[in-house]
This record gives sequence, C-alpha cells and structure tokens, in this order.
Amino acid sequence: MCANQSAPQQRKTFQFWGYRRAEGRPGIRNHILILPTCVCASESCRVVASHIRGAVNIVFNTGCSDVQVNTDISQKVLTGFACHPNIYGVVIIGLGCETVPHRKLKEKIERLTSKPVVSFGIQEEGGTLKTIEKATRAAREMAQQAGSQQKEVFDASELYIGIECGGSDATSGIASNPSVGEMSDILVDMGATTVMSESIEWIAVSTYWPSVPLRRRFTIRSLKCAVSTRPE
Repeated sequence: MCANQSAPQQRKTFQFWGYRRAEGRPGIRNHILILPTCVCASESCRVVASHIRGAVNIVFNTGCSDVQVNTDISQKVLTGFACHPNIYGVVIIGLGCETVPHRKLKEKIERLTSKPVVSFGIQEEGGTLKTIEKATRAAREMAQQAGSQQKEVFDASELYIGIECGGSDATSGIASNPSVGEMSDILVDMGATTVMSESIEWIAVSTYWPSVPLRRRFTIRSLKCAVSTRPE
C-alpha cells in the first residue's frame, strides 16, 4: 500500500469463472474436503486425500480432552473449512472418543450448507484401513459429482480474496506488501472483498494509517467482520 494513495478511482470491472453455491458466495475451486475431527484422524484424512484428484485435507492437531470452550472453537473452525465456497463436499473422519464427534460435526455442517457431507468413525468402522477404504470410496463418488458441475461467470463484486504474508524479508515492506495492498485496493474499488490476516506483518502500516479515507474504510469493514465472526 502507498502512503500517498489517491482517492478511489472508477475502475473497469472484470468477471471471473467460478462454481455457484446455494449459500451465495461462488467458489473458484471445486474441492472435496477430507476433514478430521481430531489429531488421531488427521493422517487417515491425508491418505484419503492423496488418492482422490481434487481432494484436499487439513491437519487438525487437537480435538481430544478439550474443555468446552476449546471444543466450541474447534467446531466453529472445522465448520468454517467445510462451508468455504471452494469446497464442493465434505468427508469427515473421526476417531470415536474425541470431544468433537464426527456425527455432531456433520449435523452442524448440514444445518449451515446444502453441500453433500458424509462421516466415518475409525473405531466404529473397525480400524484405520477399513475407514480409509470407505472414506476413499465416498470421496471418489463425491469427486465425480463435483466434476459434472459447470463453471459460471460471476462479477468481481462476488469475489472474496484472503491475503496472507507467510513470511517477511528485507523486501516485504518496500515491494511485496505494497504490491498486494495495491491489488487489494483495485479489487475493493471494483466491489470485491479482501480479507487481511496476520496483522503483525503489516510493515510500515503506521505511516499509512493516518490516512482518513483508509481508516474509515478499514474500520467499517473491520466492524462488519468482527460482528459476523463473533462466537455463537
């Protein structure tokens, strides 16, 4: 971002190809999410995802022996992954003794989205290998369904982009961050939404923050985001 940024200009907008979701926001990708409910199921999820083209998995390193507050946060995070517009469907794998049961997580996701969701419990299915076999079969069927969905054209105003620094070096404050900031401003002027994380990496932001237009613009969006993401 530039400290002497001029007032937002009327820019020529653009359109992008994406996948329509019943919940509203379109997805850029059409992944099958292999979702663990605890650390003990994370490796099984990785194995399943490695066998399915278009499947992705996450590594969840908690889920066991949690207090209720942590369990609620875990459910919210996992549900957020499942509801992401880049996800077509979800295959959940749990162990069976975790604090976020796979059936309960499935029910919560189904209340929030119309995406296909299936779940398996390793202890219930008779072990890791049997669970992987069943989950892989379910994920493959889901991927076939996803492959039949056609892309559609969407306006830039329906685009959401997450921005993450990922690591800083000597050039971040003078090159990378300003470039990404300029991209963000251009997209926002077109009606798109950008979400910036890891605020500790906002190098040189102190020289830009006094800008009244930016401060007002940022504060309004921040307040909206804070309200929409507050714990239930």
